[in-house]
Amino acid sequence: SFAIRITKDFLLLNYLLVLLMYQRYLIRATLQYSRLWNIIDRLLFLGALKDSSVPTPISILYSFHSIHS
Repeated sequence: SFAIRITKDFLLLNYLLVLLMYQRYLIRATLQYSRLWNIIDRLLFLGALKDSSVPTPISILYSFHSIHS
């Protein structure tokens, strides 16, 4: 079990290193996607004026995005 724990820690460390490496690319992609989110924001605002009771997949995705932004 000791060897398994070392392996788990090692994998976690590798995973974190990969995340750090890709963080720059993720930030760059997020900046590009922010324009798309502005468009979605406007569409959702127009949609919310019509019918706010029904949660659409886009609105669920959007709420998830706004929580994590």
